[in-house]
Amino acid sequence: MLEGRFIDYSSDNYYVSSYDSYLPSLAVGRIPTNSAEKLTAYLEKMFAYEDGDTIPTTGIKKLEFISGKEESDGDDFKERLAAFNNLGSSKYSKSFTDYADFGSHASLKSEILSKLNTQAPLIMTMMAHGANDNWGNTILDSDADTMSNSELPIVMSLNCENTEFYRPGNNTIGESFIFNPSGGAIAFLGANAQTTPAAQMYFANQFFRLFIEETNKTAHHISMGDIMQRSKVAMGEDNYTKDIVRSMTLFGDPSMPIPEGLFEPPPVPSNVNPVQGSAGGGCSAVGSENGQSGPSWPEGLLELFALFGIGYLLRRLQKRFLA
Repeated sequence: MLEGRFIDYSSDNYYVSSYDSYLPSLAVGRIPTNSAEKLTAYLEKMFAYEDGDTIPTTGIKKLEFISGKEESDGDDFKERLAAFNNLGSSKYSKSFTDYADFGSHASLKSEILSKLNTQAPLIMTMMAHGANDNWGNTILDSDADTMSNSELPIVMSLNCENTEFYRPGNNTIGESFIFNPSGGAIAFLGANAQTTPAAQMYFANQFFRLFIEETNKTAHHISMGDIMQRSKVAMGEDNYTKDIVRSMTLFGDPSMPIPEGLFEPPPVPSNVNPVQGSAGGGCSAVGSENGQSGPSWPEGLLELFALFGIGYLLRRLQKRFLA
């Protein structure tokens, strides 16, 4: 247990940091169970995702942002998430859903479940008040156990205690998302301490910046744990954000690779022209004369004469030295 600004909490970050710095030096995640059945079921869920069976299809480049009910001054959930509309890549579409547009927890819950079932996004980010077993003060709670979405998002929860795994007997909403055998999420990122919206946004800004930066490159191996670890390091050491760095927890496999379909295709060299109209054979003397596929027939004949000349010289030299 670590001493926090508001409450004490347990931290996986402890295992990958040092006495000199609380910033993580390695990626770390947690599959929070001592049940062999749950562990096996989650691993099968991960294998299916890595095989491409449950990766979102139409929503593969969609980022969904959901803001909950604001209950005190300074929450500003909607305004904070709206800043992500300016993410620096046109590759990803963004969708924003706000509690105020629905007026009740039940209506917003219905909208969230509909989005998961009809077009699950690559990443679903939820910002609201929360507790260990619910998001947004019951906007989502036990529903995570019974979701039946066939395509699995990555869920990022920007509130309090959604990954509070260290209290015996508590089933967190993060666990419900990843252990749901017929839906839910493939990974869940959330704090297991009480943190502020501003501190949560510091982390989310770094996460999305790095995620977009990496997927704007050509295909290469980078994992969800790598992105999370680098996001924390990029925040630096600051007393205000210390709790979010140490308490932000990944429920899932930190080695889970980012889907290959998100990366940019390799560039096509601009100075390479395809051979067109070739008449066959291995010599340019019999190639096309369309100006694109090779030299004209006089140049081809010169190539042949040059080859014969080189062969003749090599034979003369061989005879001379052998003699």
